[in-house]
Amino acid sequence: MFRSSGELIFCLFPGEVVVIGSNLPIIAAPGDDVILSCHLEPMFDVQGLTVEWSKPDLKPDPSDRLSRVEYVHLYRDRKEVPDMKMASYFRRTELFMDAMKHGNISLKILNVSEEDNGRYRCFIPKLRSRVKAAVVELVVGEKICFGDVCGSKLKVYKTVKFSLEKKHSSASLSACLMNIYLVSLCELQSSVRP
Repeated sequence: MFRSSGELIFCLFPGEVVVIGSNLPIIAAPGDDVILSCHLEPMFDVQGLTVEWSKPDLKPDPSDRLSRVEYVHLYRDRKEVPDMKMASYFRRTELFMDAMKHGNISLKILNVSEEDNGRYRCFIPKLRSRVKAAVVELVVGEKICFGDVCGSKLKVYKTVKFSLEKKHSSASLSACLMNIYLVSLCELQSSVRP
């Protein structure tokens, strides 16, 4: 059995390849470079397949019949396809080309801003599997904190709080708590500097 980040349960066939993304939000400060983790299990060479990264919450304009889906990153025919990429991600995204032969389809986004907040979907359309996609959440904010102290950054607090309230394995909770600790430590160090 396989449990996806949406708490759905799938019965998989032995050896069936599935797309797996991080079930915890990726938290970053503006200007950071981030990696949206996504891979295939068991290991599977995806160099010859199409890999699509998109923002599923952004829909094409229904009043414009010629509008098309634009991608955060599109890999097809063993190369990036920049002409179908959203303008705001031009020259800011990349896949780990050498790692694709091992099933790594993680996306690196350079110089993130608060406009990059949201859900990202990694999808392999021609993968022979019932689990061809995964969704990864990116949270970008000036301050990461817990409580109503954040004011305008309350969205960040709610996203992390939601992750903690969901039933994750102890390893997932440990990773999330370590992330919180590191962010808190960084804030403490920056507030002590003269």
